[in-house]
Amino acid sequence: IGTVVEANVFKNAGLGTVPTTGTSVIGVTGDGAGAGEYTIGTRVINNDFYGRNASLDNDKVTVNGHTRDTLFENNRFYNFKGDDATLEIIDPGTNTGVKIRNNTFRDGGALTHYVITVRCADAVIEGNEILSDIAGTRGIFDGAGTGGFRIINNTINVPYRALALAGNHLVRGNSLRSSGSDTVIICGSNNRFYENTIDDASGGGSFGMWIQGNQNEIKDNRILASVTGAGMHILCNTTDNRIEGNWLNHIDNAETLRLQS
Repeated sequence: IGTVVEANVFKNAGLGTVPTTGTSVIGVTGDGAGAGEYTIGTRVINNDFYGRNASLDNDKVTVNGHTRDTLFENNRFYNFKGDDATLEIIDPGTNTGVKIRNNTFRDGGALTHYVITVRCADAVIEGNEILSDIAGTRGIFDGAGTGGFRIINNTINVPYRALALAGNHLVRGNSLRSSGSDTVIICGSNNRFYENTIDDASGGGSFGMWIQGNQNEIKDNRILASVTGAGMHILCNTTDNRIEGNWLNHIDNAETLRLQS
């Protein structure tokens, strides 16, 4: 309870090769053997984490289960290139109160790599910068469909999708860009997208947003394609969505908005 991990440099930590899980650079976990055996109030602040810069190494930083009120803030993550994630919140049933704020993620990723994967409800993901040009790298993944994320004021520029979300999330004020051959945002139902900049820079016929669920709000966003050859801005083949007050700038021949049965 109440441990602070601050101002350290982690180099070549962790162990494991794909497809094994390996050992986390930092693993936050509770015991889980009895009632109330939780790890509470862990603070991971202002550290530098260096992965081993090799696609066969699957090192990552994890929150494994039976935790409450875990904070990652102002850390820097470099060169995590395993086929999994850089920062992963694993257990959907026993982790609560996770906050990921103002961290920098650079030069990480691989073909199936989400930089941040969260498998618990009600996480706060705010003010982070995720930048990678490694093919196939993705941004943030709602790994369990538990909902309730607050994804606010992040900058994500990756080759593959920036956000893959199920339902019931707030996404506000983010700068989201995909430069590869995939849709910038894929989402389920009951999400709220407000005041984001969404840039399909793939040139590969993908989409700015693919709305796969119902009753989403897409309001006051800037949705654009900054290169030729990009696909439609929004594909919506579901019901009762509200698309209001957005600025859409399309520079190629695909449909800007498709409402499809």
